[in-house]
Amino acid sequence: MISTAVGQSAQLKPVSPERMRQIFGDLRLTPESSIDDATLRRIAEFASADTTISGQYTRIGDQLYIEVAVNDLKNGHTTILKAQSSEKNLPTAINGLADSIRKNLALSSADLKTVQAQSILPTSSSVDALREYNDALAMTRAGRNIDAQSRLSAAVDSDSRFALAYALLSH
Repeated sequence: MISTAVGQSAQLKPVSPERMRQIFGDLRLTPESSIDDATLRRIAEFASADTTISGQYTRIGDQLYIEVAVNDLKNGHTTILKAQSSEKNLPTAINGLADSIRKNLALSSADLKTVQAQSILPTSSSVDALREYNDALAMTRAGRNIDAQSRLSAAVDSDSRFALAYALLSH
């Protein structure tokens, strides 16, 4: 969700979720693995990345607490960004985090405008629908269209007003 909200350009190319799963597999990392600085640098090396963005979220009741780390490996600088939101206001929180991430990237103002213009803002307030949509996007990019269809169906089941999911489902 965050990567599509941040955007991309010739100067900013997000690493696909499939590639990240492959890198984690190559490094024998699991979702429970602790990522220290040396491991983060290895991940960045495998991904050919100068900057890494990682994060986590916690749900307590109806509140989501999101923490994102922007690691500029070239300059040795890390910025921690935090957001708190109800599920209903999640798109606004994601947009705010994406804006903060863009401001912490080593890009010119012209490149930042290009990146922002290429961003896709979430159009659902359902966390489950957004998660399913994000997974479907990754599957579509990997050519796994049948698998993507089932995720998109789950997304529209979670949010019957999720226009982007319906649009992708129609392809």
